[in-house]
Amino acid sequence: MPKHPSFSDYYNQYLDPESYEKLLQTLEVPTNKSLRVNTSLYTNKEFLQFAKKNNIQISPVSWSKIGFYYKLPENLKSLGALPENEQGLYYLQDSASMIPSEILEPKKDELILDMCSAPGGKTIHISNLVRNNVNIIANEVEKKRSTLLCLQLKKYGLSNVIVTTYDSSFFAKNMTNKFDKILIDAPCSGEGMRERGLSIIKNFNYSLIKFNAKRQQRILTNAFQALKKGGTLVYSTCALSYDENEGVVDYLLKKFPQNAKLKITKITEFPGISKENSNFNKCIRIWPFYLNTNGFFVAKIVKTEDSPIKIEKEKFNSHQKPSKSENWKNLDAKNSLIIQKKITKIIGKEFKIPENLKIAQFKNEYWLQPKFLDKLNLPYVKYAGLLIGRMNENRLNLEISEELIKRI
Repeated sequence: MPKHPSFSDYYNQYLDPESYEKLLQTLEVPTNKSLRVNTSLYTNKEFLQFAKKNNIQISPVSWSKIGFYYKLPENLKSLGALPENEQGLYYLQDSASMIPSEILEPKKDELILDMCSAPGGKTIHISNLVRNNVNIIANEVEKKRSTLLCLQLKKYGLSNVIVTTYDSSFFAKNMTNKFDKILIDAPCSGEGMRERGLSIIKNFNYSLIKFNAKRQQRILTNAFQALKKGGTLVYSTCALSYDENEGVVDYLLKKFPQNAKLKITKITEFPGISKENSNFNKCIRIWPFYLNTNGFFVAKIVKTEDSPIKIEKEKFNSHQKPSKSENWKNLDAKNSLIIQKKITKIIGKEFKIPENLKIAQFKNEYWLQPKFLDKLNLPYVKYAGLLIGRMNENRLNLEISEELIKRI
């Protein structure tokens, strides 16, 4: 391969001529449209009623019980403009992007880190799979993207998620062997995103791929050290390159040969490229021409033993300084009961606080927050839980939030 390969030079290494031609053809064709039901607030039955009412044709996504392909009637141009979208009934997402959260297999009460969480689709998916009964740290290092993440969590009514803005090295250093499961949907070159069309070929940049791979290696290495012994880490990208996918996983396996092991997934018909390691057939590599989806790569890694500390420091200066969380204040039992009674009176039925949540105050706001936050001793938190109401200026009346109205 040339030192500065073209798109053709690079991918003809891994694809036969017929498959390469299929790849070029699919880049000009739209993918099958798909979505997930937001089961944190709604049920599949409610979505099916909505689809029937609007003459939307649907069929299930085989690897997700809450995922559906859809085809709109001629009089409906987009699901994004409907009020049900703003109400958080569904989340528009390519079906291949649903795989990482599904094979993570979250369980009730687990502590899960979504390392590169924005815009939030996979965090929401993880929570949906356990009906909010799971503890999630959604981390996003980039300021604008972390703000978008918070807006998405608000829209979809999640109360069990806290948002942080740390560099990955923070988790390796301060939360070693802490998490039951970790998801890394890593920042990448995005060559699998078919909506970019033939610009993927025109803008192909091998130097950028190598840069991304170095960053991904660092994130994966740091995240792995925050994983518990016996825990599961899922690494994914929407890149097509070997360097950003199998190459990054290979880097981790060589760095921790006694601690990291690839695990086979339920989706076995699309194996990874076994260039240097035959175990890569346990990974999932979906080329865009396989299923009329975006291209995607997923690897499931198990931590067999506690790992030695090998922190890889920040080199890219892309992160923001996290916001201080010192103004959060937990309410005692007496004041929590006062807020509960006020909300009960407003909504006309008893307002109960789930066992895994508490009420906290931030200035004049009241939030349902996950109790696990108190155990983590995090110095900075950008967003935590679900806003339930605000006291008006004279502090006599409580105004309940739109987020709470969605939940009741």
